[in-house]
Amino acid sequence: MAQILTVILLLMSVVIHAQKVEQSRQKREDDISNTYEIEDDVELSRTKRQTISTSMTSTSTITVYGGSMETTLHTAVMVGTKALNQDIQQNLAFYQTGVDSNDDQKYSTQLDMFAAPSAISGSMNKCAYLELLLVYEIQRITKTNVDQLLYNSSWQTALKALLNKYCTTQQSIPVCDPNSRFRTIDGSCNNLKHPRWGMSIRAQKRYSRPEYQDGIGAPRSQSSVAKYSLPSPRVVSNHVFNAGPTSALSSDITSMHMSFGQFLDHDFIFTPVIKGEGGVGINCCATAATAKRPECFPIIVPSGDPHIKETCMNFVRSSAAVDDNLRGYRDQLNEVTSYVDASNVYGSTKKKMMELRDGVKKRGLLKVDVYNRLPEGKNKCFKDVKEDYCQDAGDKRVNVVPNLGAVHLLWVREHNRVVKILASHNPSWDDDRLFYEGRKIVIAMMQHIVYNEYLPIILNSTYLDWFQLTLRPTGYSYLYTDTADATVANVFGVAAFRFGHSQITNIQAQYSPSHVPTNTVPIEKTFHRPHMCEDMKGKGGEGVLRWLSNARATKSDRFFETGIRNKLFPDPKGNAMDLPAINVNRGRDHGIPPYNVWREWCHLPQAKTFQAGVTGGLKHHTSSAAAALKSVYKHPDDIDLYAGAMSETSIKGGIVGPTFACIIAYQFQQVKIGDRFWYENNLGKRGLNPDQLNEIRKYSLSKVICNNIEVTKMQPRAFRTVSANNQRIDCSKIPDVDLSLWIDMNQCYT
Repeated sequence: MAQILTVILLLMSVVIHAQKVEQSRQKREDDISNTYEIEDDVELSRTKRQTISTSMTSTSTITVYGGSMETTLHTAVMVGTKALNQDIQQNLAFYQTGVDSNDDQKYSTQLDMFAAPSAISGSMNKCAYLELLLVYEIQRITKTNVDQLLYNSSWQTALKALLNKYCTTQQSIPVCDPNSRFRTIDGSCNNLKHPRWGMSIRAQKRYSRPEYQDGIGAPRSQSSVAKYSLPSPRVVSNHVFNAGPTSALSSDITSMHMSFGQFLDHDFIFTPVIKGEGGVGINCCATAATAKRPECFPIIVPSGDPHIKETCMNFVRSSAAVDDNLRGYRDQLNEVTSYVDASNVYGSTKKKMMELRDGVKKRGLLKVDVYNRLPEGKNKCFKDVKEDYCQDAGDKRVNVVPNLGAVHLLWVREHNRVVKILASHNPSWDDDRLFYEGRKIVIAMMQHIVYNEYLPIILNSTYLDWFQLTLRPTGYSYLYTDTADATVANVFGVAAFRFGHSQITNIQAQYSPSHVPTNTVPIEKTFHRPHMCEDMKGKGGEGVLRWLSNARATKSDRFFETGIRNKLFPDPKGNAMDLPAINVNRGRDHGIPPYNVWREWCHLPQAKTFQAGVTGGLKHHTSSAAAALKSVYKHPDDIDLYAGAMSETSIKGGIVGPTFACIIAYQFQQVKIGDRFWYENNLGKRGLNPDQLNEIRKYSLSKVICNNIEVTKMQPRAFRTVSANNQRIDCSKIPDVDLSLWIDMNQCYT
């Protein structure tokens, strides 16, 4: 009993310590955030969190060469601006000669179709690139690690002032209304002390210092152990992620879990890729010269590859970002808000939100067409029949695959359903009041479903409890702290939360209202094609939702289906991309440290050998998984995070290994306790009252489906397959939210 009490007290101190640690975000250096030590799945042997920060030498103790600060900066800006202008002119020439283009038939351009930056992101990327060029030149002149110089406030201030002459390096600090009933659309002012935390158009957070090849911005490409190149991501994919003709299905998890996870990911993070001059797609594989462009990091395909014909797979780097403080290394941008705030439904900018609102009826509604489908937008897509159109939604990736578009449709319909009921109860409410109250309710519903239904499948109860992810059955939560920065971390978006790619099946399908399969299409024939969502005057999207709620997802493991590993975005010539290879390469592009660094960050034993199942080796890997890694990596320290963590054996009661479980749990904790508007929080008149909160707690994804598509029966848990413990029941028997509890008693009735 004494030992148990000690563990509990340690866990409590861990949380308090973690909150204090987040205050260090006010410093320039990106402290590595902390996490619990987890031995295997269930044992807590040393339950304390430890702040790990890079030891830096004060600038007062180092020798700086190259003359005065002013002279150094003047020289650096001359060299940097010249290099930036040369790159712009080179890209303009590639555009004019047709090397770069927006040919949608090219597989590489298809990736750009949903990853293109906004205008502000494109400008920020150029500004960030200039910053990096200055950093390189300052380091060359001073013979000093720029990180050390940037700890000096004089250098930091001077370099910021210099950059501001050429570009806007920072958004202005938002002016906040602490009494607002509603969260902002761009995520600003959620944290009143740090109003930019979690907002859109910001640099992604770092839990660990990046590992770039040159320490500043070059993608990781060489081993840190010896002088040899890391294996091609396509080679890693062929040996580690190859499922063969097909991979195993989950025993009891539906494809809805995969699709909702993709939808949720797009609520958290959108990292745009760089576009060429004229906004065209960049071709990194035309010649040896194009491959060396600073925007490029192509994937080498081994000769004789059985599926990918070209020897160079196009890969354009993610847009760079300028952070609140200059760091001396490359960061990546997040265009959307970091909170679970349904930005994928409503957008992350006021402009986008207004585009999505129904400005005709003006009753708080989101736009839909005459068949209650998503509205037409300006996003690019492929049209299978003349009636098809490119859908619009809060997130620009809505057309990537039908299952994603169908989930978008579900939540747009849910907003409109809620708002119509609110309008019937509150006839005096105007367009804005109906819209914002409806949005607030939908966000609460989504937060509840994410933490009550979605996360408990990924993580077991131990992780949920340790990381304060378990929801309260009654009453309010008081976990919010303004020292928790909910900003989504780079490693979460580029690696850990991409585990769901392993859940993707080889098909897209539709089911009838009686849950019978009616149509099946290979997934590679559906990319950027919204036809399945739009056919039958909108009934097609309902069919996709019924398929997702019935069919089993692929098992979450290291094996990926051929439809996304060999046939991603195929073009008429048969060229295609490889999703897990892209994930590995993207991690290197972002400077994500290798697998062993994250094992240490999570306080898990590092691998010194490739021996499976033992401390000092690949402790959480099977023999076959360890052998697969050994076949491509020469040393355990070389293993990419995505390859190492995806190939771990899942934790007991969860579907990811302990490394990804650690990162995912910590991120979701920060998103929860760092959200001032979290639906369980006691916000007085600005939040949910106790009765309203209890109504939200009754809601489920199954009821959302019942309320918005043609179906009379559903299993109560939509992320689980139909079984003896999850049998289909009449929709009327699944609890609903009583929206009459949102009647405004202060309004005047006519």
